[in-house]
Amino acid sequence: MMSRYKLRTEMGRDYSDDLELIFAELPKFTKTLDQLTTSLDNWLYFMCHATELDSVPAVLGQDPAIVHAFAIADRAGWTEGELHVQQNREMFLGSLRRTLQGGNTRAVAEAREEAMAQGLAEEGRERGLERGLERGLERGLELGHTAAQQHIARNLLAHLDDAVIAAATGMAGASG
Repeated sequence: MMSRYKLRTEMGRDYSDDLELIFAELPKFTKTLDQLTTSLDNWLYFMCHATELDSVPAVLGQDPAIVHAFAIADRAGWTEGELHVQQNREMFLGSLRRTLQGGNTRAVAEAREEAMAQGLAEEGRERGLERGLERGLERGLELGHTAAQQHIARNLLAHLDDAVIAAATGMAGASG
């Protein structure tokens, strides 16, 4: 089921210790989730069953790389609009992280000025970071919730009318 190949020079020596080609015949991999014992088993299972999975099984969820690969595979089925919403959310969260790491949020600046006046610069910085983080997390949750509502609404369009979808999701219109 697994074939390994190394490139060799004309003299018969390995071309490079760093280069090896490995081929896996996925149809021959038949292990079930409860039979997985190695990291290789986990990856082969993921490659064989990624399109069938709605979520990452616990045994595979222990490997952050597989969780990341699952997220990428999951996005392959998203619409362009869903991808755009998610990209905007990720850009916002990345910007928030960078800002908080650099200590440049307006809340940090306000708290620092207030603390400087009181001679408590470090405490003001911490309060500003906390305020900025709280605001950023709230906004991120709002964006994520809205994206989830839109995703659910789109999935329900084929089965229910707009009024039922709007009532179920709390959205004004289901087709957006």
